[in-house]
Amino acid sequence: MLLCKNANCKSATCNRVQLQDRLAGHSLLGDDKCKLRTLAVRKIKANQSKELLSLLSSSTNTEKENKEFLTEFDKAFLSLYPTFVNELNQQLTESAHIQLKENGEMPPILRVCALLRLGITESSKIAGILSYSPQTVYNYRSILKNNAIDKEHFEENVLKLCMIIA
Repeated sequence: MLLCKNANCKSATCNRVQLQDRLAGHSLLGDDKCKLRTLAVRKIKANQSKELLSLLSSSTNTEKENKEFLTEFDKAFLSLYPTFVNELNQQLTESAHIQLKENGEMPPILRVCALLRLGITESSKIAGILSYSPQTVYNYRSILKNNAIDKEHFEENVLKLCMIIA
């Protein structure tokens, strides 16, 4: 689990920092995927099919690890921000409301919003973390903005969701 169980680290701020650190580490794995693709292209050009097959066989683990990461991310984020989905939907037109999947996981567009809420605003970083293309992230952001009640300030408003006001 992403969240700290340590007695010295029980605050939401500490858990949020840990989640951001974990996301940074996961996005570095995206760089490794790019290197693997480059290597695969070289192997194809050199007709080294056996070596390429061996490399690609290990991608099943990567897909499984990515799915596990996303499931873990969803649980951790929603435990830190339990009202996020409701508050986000208040920023969107009624026809654009987003719901969790039946298994409690976030759909991809909601994960993009979650990363925006964490302050990760660069589409390329969001894409690396979620293993989406930058174009896919751009498309999700456009859909969200077009369906926002306040289009001009939508992403600023997302950053303010789930804030505790004392």
